[in-house]
Amino acid sequence: MRLCRLVAACLLLAFAAPGFAVGTAVDAIDAFHKALREKAADKALGMLAEEAVIYEQGFAEVSRKEWARKQLGTAVMFASDTERRILRREAREVGDMTWVMTTTRTTVDVDGRHSLRLDGAETAVLRRDRGDWKIVHLHWSAHEAPAEGNQQKP
Repeated sequence: MRLCRLVAACLLLAFAAPGFAVGTAVDAIDAFHKALREKAADKALGMLAEEAVIYEQGFAEVSRKEWARKQLGTAVMFASDTERRILRREAREVGDMTWVMTTTRTTVDVDGRHSLRLDGAETAVLRRDRGDWKIVHLHWSAHEAPAEGNQQKP
C-alpha cells in the first residue's frame, strides 16, 4: 500500500510540476533534434510552425517551406553525422510562449583520423498550439571550438 502511494505521488509530481511534465517546450526541442539525427525529416518539419523563421550563420529562411527547400537536407545530413552534446540550457515559459537557450559542443569525424569540434548556440522560441509545442523561431550559430587546453567555460 505504501509503495502504491509513493508511485502515485511520483506520477503526480512528474505530470504536474513545472519543468518535469512530459511535453514541455524543452522536450519538443530535444525531439526536433532527435528527428533530424534519425533522418525523420517529415517529423522535424511537423514540429515547425508554418511561419517559422530560422536564422543560421547569417542566413534567414522566413517560413517552414523555405527552410525545408533550402536547408532541411543539409540539416538532416549534418545531425545524423555528428555527436551533439548540450553544455548549458536555460528555458523560460510565459503563457503559451517559451524560449530555450542552449549551448552545445558538436563533434564530427572528418576523415576517420581527424575530427572537427564546434561550439554552438541555439535560441528557440516555441508557441503552445492546441497542447503541442511548435517552433516559431530558431537562431543557430557555431564556431570551431578552441584547441584542447584552451577551452572556454560554457
